[in-house]
Amino acid sequence: MKVSKLVMGLVVGSGLWAALPVFAADSLKPFLAAPAQAGGIKDVSEQMKDKLKDAGFVIVGDFAPTGKSRVLAVTNDALKKSAAKGERSAYGVAMRVSLAERDGKISVSCTNPEYFSAAYHMGNNVAETRKALESAVGCNEPFGAGEMTAADVAGYHYAIGMEYLDDVYALGEFASFDDAKKAVEAGLESNKSGVKKVYRVDVPGKSQVVYGVLLNTKNSNKDADDSFIMGVLDQGDKNRLGYLPYEILVSNNKVEALHMRYRAALHFPQLPMLGDGPSFFKLQASPDAIGEVLTGVVAPKSAQ
Repeated sequence: MKVSKLVMGLVVGSGLWAALPVFAADSLKPFLAAPAQAGGIKDVSEQMKDKLKDAGFVIVGDFAPTGKSRVLAVTNDALKKSAAKGERSAYGVAMRVSLAERDGKISVSCTNPEYFSAAYHMGNNVAETRKALESAVGCNEPFGAGEMTAADVAGYHYAIGMEYLDDVYALGEFASFDDAKKAVEAGLESNKSGVKKVYRVDVPGKSQVVYGVLLNTKNSNKDADDSFIMGVLDQGDKNRLGYLPYEILVSNNKVEALHMRYRAALHFPQLPMLGDGPSFFKLQASPDAIGEVLTGVVAPKSAQ
């Protein structure tokens, strides 16, 4: 049986977390939970949209991964400024507020701006964004990782042999920034690969644009499909739907996306490699599938 790079890397790195030092006072985690809400998804999400706008956020994306969930992608001036700092800081330009019905109540979670600021090398000016999320929707309980410092997160990879931040999918290279954007827009509009645009955010002062995209590929490529992947990743009473949507980055004349073996592990660093329950083994075919699907969107054979 062929053993995937994902599984090989996980086996080699199975002792990784045991070897990390503990820095409890400075630990960062990928998600922030808010108190559970009563009511329907639609009503609660609309109320939260109003509160987020009042707190200075712009809602750039609003979608329902399943019938009993809702994800709001939000940005603000501080996130946009931070997104311009490094080569790949743009991946953190939009945070997520996610809602899911769990046991008759609405679970509410946010992606943690401080965690992803460290991961994407965005600088240290996002603390106010975290405070604004807490004020607007109550996200204040970190969860989803062990004890990780900002330095741990900044240089993160799951295990020996696994991808880092800079080990991206190279989706296409074009004659100019405008040509690269046009290729992405055309590919997403055609939706031939089952990839749909949720949002677009231009990074101020740089030739960079971030697209948030949903992958509805269950009929053509199940291993890349959002619903299949979240069926493995989104477990427990606190929802982790803020993993969605995936991002495509246009940077100058090149188009790229974070490698799933990095991106999924960054969001779910505690997910085990093997086991009867949720594990990365169940997603061993997904990294290659996602690379194939995203490449097909922006770099058809005629453009390569």
